[in-house]
Amino acid sequence: MAALSQARGYTEEDSAGQSNIFAVEPKQYVAGSSRDTGENSNNAALVAGAVGVGILAVGLLALRGTQPNSAVAVQELRKEASNYRTLRQYKDQFAVATAAPEVASFQS
Repeated sequence: MAALSQARGYTEEDSAGQSNIFAVEPKQYVAGSSRDTGENSNNAALVAGAVGVGILAVGLLALRGTQPNSAVAVQELRKEASNYRTLRQYKDQFAVATAAPEVASFQS
């Protein structure tokens, strides 16, 4: 009887002192899986990670080479800023010319 219970799983006593059989199911075999071919599925993840790191490195190097000189950048910003108007200029442009209202006098 002990061999039969070992084939089903393992026995353990619970808190009440009763012996219970806990089942252990065998792992399923799937034809065509990585276990079947003997290949390790981690290889694809490692290759994908290496490619990602390579792309990141190339991108960072490309960005590093395109940074403008700071003096030239400041001059370009000043030229660009001269194209914009100040708030006072906009206020003057859109201000409505209002004259003092005339007081109508009623003479009878």
